[in-house]
Amino acid sequence: AIDDISAEARRVRLDLDKLVTRRKGEVREQAVVAARQALDMHIAVVNAEIAPMRLQPVQADFAGAIKGKRSLASMQDALDATLAAAKIMADTQGRAIRANVAHFQKTTEGMEHLFADLGVLVHKSADDFEAVLASRIGKYLDMAAAHEKQRKADEAARIAAAEQRAREQEAARLAAAAAPAPAPTFA
Repeated sequence: AIDDISAEARRVRLDLDKLVTRRKGEVREQAVVAARQALDMHIAVVNAEIAPMRLQPVQADFAGAIKGKRSLASMQDALDATLAAAKIMADTQGRAIRANVAHFQKTTEGMEHLFADLGVLVHKSADDFEAVLASRIGKYLDMAAAHEKQRKADEAARIAAAEQRAREQEAARLAAAAAPAPAPTFA
C-alpha cells in the first residue's frame, strides 16, 4: 500500500510539475505576445503619421530579453526595457523620415518625377539623402540645359537653312529675269 501511495504521490507531483511548467511557458508567451502587439501598435501609429512612407522593420528580441528570468517582475521589467528601446528606435526612424520628406518637398518642387524610389531614399541619413537629391536635380538641370542648348542650335540651323534657300531662290529669280529671252524660231 505504501508503494502504491508513493507511486500515486510521484505521479501527482510530476503532473503538477508539468502543469506549472506549462503555465510558466504560457505566461511567458502571453507577455511576449503582449509586448510584440504594443510595439506593432506603436509602429502603426508612426506609419500613419508618415504615410505614404513606411518605417523599416524594427527588430526587438522579446524572447531573448526574458531568457533566464525567473520571476514575473524581472521578466516584465526586461520586456518593458526592450519595448521602450524598440519604440525609441521607431520614433527615431520616424523623425528622420519626416525630416527627409520635409527637405524633399522644399527642394524638389516640380521635379518629383525624378524620385520614383522616394520610399527607399527616405531611409538614408540626412546627409546622404540631401546628396542624392542634389545629384539628381543637378543632373536633371544639366540635361535640361543641354537639351535647351541643342534645341536653340537646331532652331538656328533651321533658320539659317531657310535663309540660305531664300537667297538661292532670289538669286535664281534674278538670274532668270536678267537672262535674255530666247528668240522664237519659225519653221
